Amino acid sequence: MHSGNATLVFLPQQLYLETIRCIRRIAAALAGELRITGPFNIQFLAKNNKIKVIKCNLRVSRNFPFVSKVMNYDMIAAAVDFMMGVKPALNPPSMLDIAHVGVKASQFSFGRLTLADPVLGVEMASTGEVGCIGQNANQALLKVMLSVGYRNPQRTILV
Repeated sequence: MHSGNATLVFLPQQLYLETIRCIRRIAAALAGELRITGPFNIQFLAKNNKIKVIKCNLRVSRNFPFVSKVMNYDMIAAAVDFMMGVKPALNPPSMLDIAHVGVKASQFSFGRLTLADPVLGVEMASTGEVGCIGQNANQALLKVMLSVGYRNPQRTILV
């Protein structure tokens, strides 16, 4: 498995406001120090309002189009404008104004995984991704899990 096989919930559902502010400050500082003019990817680890940067790539991740879709904002057009030194015509919406949640999950070919090593490695085991939008995180998660092949139990599983 590979960290790219992770499930993503966007917008964040359980972050402290101070954690979000700190993440924004760190991202802005990194972009300024590295003189980044286009999109980039940062992975953070946050626990008890303590933030660590665990990865920074000067490229976008596969989550870029998904986040753009959930926000209903053309981030690719905005990124091109920024790289060309032009202020985008529209600003992205505030996270507080988005009334839905998106969940992205990996689609696996289970036949391919039969002999896979269960230890996290550098090779991705997923064969695609599914993204779903719901009115809340639980609804979006249920939609995405059903879309990638999980099924609701047909009988009681807890006795």
